[in-house]
Amino acid sequence: MKGKTMKNQITIGRCKECRWRDEDGECINYKLHEDDDCDRVTPRVAVQDHLIYTYYEGGGFWVGPEFGCVHWTEKEGVES
Repeated sequence: MKGKTMKNQITIGRCKECRWRDEDGECINYKLHEDDDCDRVTPRVAVQDHLIYTYYEGGGFWVGPEFGCVHWTEKEGVES
């Protein structure tokens, strides 16, 4: 695994090695999404690790290959 494990056991890796970065460079992780009133339906404790943006224009997040985050998940077939 190429990610770096922090003291609290969170693995952070680079987006270029993450399964959530698509071929256009957008992060498609389900934890990054627009405000769909999920906090009214789902208890806030269930979305504490989400990034929720407030605009409703079908937006997304382009991430650079060297960016990284706590939701990093290694791509299948990538050599360590």
